[in-house]
Amino acid sequence: MADTTPNVGAGIWITPPAVIALGLESLPLPKVSFRASNGPLSRLELATIYLGGLVRNKVMWSRKAIDATIVDKWRSEMRTAFAKAEGTPPAQQVDISEEGPEDVIRAFFSEEFMEFVLADCLHDARGWEALEDDIVAPSAVRGAYQADQPHNHDQVAELLELLKPLEDIPNHRKDWHPNTGNQVLDLVHPSLFCLEHGRSRILDPTVAEGLTAPADCLKHLGSGSVLPNRPEPPNKWAHIWQLPKVDQFQWLPAEFHIEDLEVTIQSYINNLHPVRHKRIYRALEKIFVGSSELLDFVVSDIANGSHRSARFRVPEHEDEGEVIHPSLPPKPSRPGGFHQFISSGSMQVIVKIATICLDPANPKYAGGTWHLEGTSDEAIVATAIHYLSLENITTSRLSFRRTFDDTEISYPQDDHRVKEIYGIVRDEPAVQYVGSVTAVSGRCIAFPNSYQHRVEPFELADPTKPGHRKIICFFLVNPQTRVTSTRDVPPQQFSWWFTEVFSDPCSRLSRFPLDIRIAIGKFVEWPMKMADAKDQRARLTESRKEHYAVRNGDFEHIVSLCEH
Repeated sequence: MADTTPNVGAGIWITPPAVIALGLESLPLPKVSFRASNGPLSRLELATIYLGGLVRNKVMWSRKAIDATIVDKWRSEMRTAFAKAEGTPPAQQVDISEEGPEDVIRAFFSEEFMEFVLADCLHDARGWEALEDDIVAPSAVRGAYQADQPHNHDQVAELLELLKPLEDIPNHRKDWHPNTGNQVLDLVHPSLFCLEHGRSRILDPTVAEGLTAPADCLKHLGSGSVLPNRPEPPNKWAHIWQLPKVDQFQWLPAEFHIEDLEVTIQSYINNLHPVRHKRIYRALEKIFVGSSELLDFVVSDIANGSHRSARFRVPEHEDEGEVIHPSLPPKPSRPGGFHQFISSGSMQVIVKIATICLDPANPKYAGGTWHLEGTSDEAIVATAIHYLSLENITTSRLSFRRTFDDTEISYPQDDHRVKEIYGIVRDEPAVQYVGSVTAVSGRCIAFPNSYQHRVEPFELADPTKPGHRKIICFFLVNPQTRVTSTRDVPPQQFSWWFTEVFSDPCSRLSRFPLDIRIAIGKFVEWPMKMADAKDQRARLTESRKEHYAVRNGDFEHIVSLCEH
């Protein structure tokens, strides 16, 4: 049974989120280190992933893959892009360490290779057809899933209309994400008014259990007991693969409940007023129905480990210097099975809504950084992203990479075959690029939090007009644990408190003139005012730099290729 006690920081050490993502405590998952227990994927396998990704990034690709006429067109496109014409001189050889995805495809491209990839896509398409679900399909990245939802158009259009009041405000009130050059507009972001030990209030569990609707929180504004500060760990580096509790901060998830394909949000979404924006809550409930299905497939893959294991076996090499690449399997196959983990019941979800805004004066987005989502305190196991609207921008992609255990490679130190078979080099980071998903309006994708990801650069398609990329992110907390949520922590926004206190007809304060109310408000230290919340966010960002640096260092650990 899942632990229902909130994780409020009683302990010093906690499993990092990447380990959580690979080993949910009560699910049939292997316990693995943050350093991946799986070896690298061969260049041949990566080539099949990259070429298959060109198909799987197409809108509604699983429907198209069963149409022979469309598949013939794909064959022609692949041959044009990657086949070497007879009698033409070979292209200049690209050093393996400098290869991009297209170079890897060209290195292995043949008719047999192409037919295997197309058969693999058809195999997946027919599998989903058998599940009577031709909307959801595997994405271009193994272990990730997507849904192109034309039937969802009305829901998305409704939500976009409801979000306009959050966007159409004076510029000085807009919450531009720090250090983004006024390009990333946060409409709802968990770093603002987050939980902070030593400052945030938490309700008595008996009170929190009685809160079953988002608006219930308003009765408890300003109440609760202050969470104590966390003690510092005695030795932050006591165990190199265990990260310390990051700091005193945590993003707050909301409580979601799903039953019979209906979602109910049972506690407030941080930074989204539950009464003023009640219709947005209803719209998010409808949108999340599709996300939950995708997240179910992701968590199922996490459980059986299928997205981490190599499909192509690298043969043993008996002769020194002999290079034998793995062979294409005789037919497409998929390990593991599907289990429903979050199709019903309660779960915790962190919500983010943001827009990347470009205009003629600021026409290019430089791209994001490689990262995992959250920290051990949030225990995020998977993410679902809805691309609500893309307008007047060039192709936008979300790229992914995996880490691997270089000790799984059975070759002598500095053996050239390691580079030729796996494409990895000694003293370079132990990471492999595993593809990207193209952002498409109306598309939803879900992926495990064991992959690092980043948004690739894009720019205005027409540099004379503005453009944008608008998304909703649902970060799923490990469904087999429970972290402190908005059911436990009353709203911390001063503006919410001010409205409730001074508009209550039963309160004498509501009779005061506005200028008197404002004067009284200046003396109120809790809940937090916006300036305090932004200062808190800056401290959160600063305190997490060490955590991210250590975790990224572990993720990118250097390939040693030592004798073993």
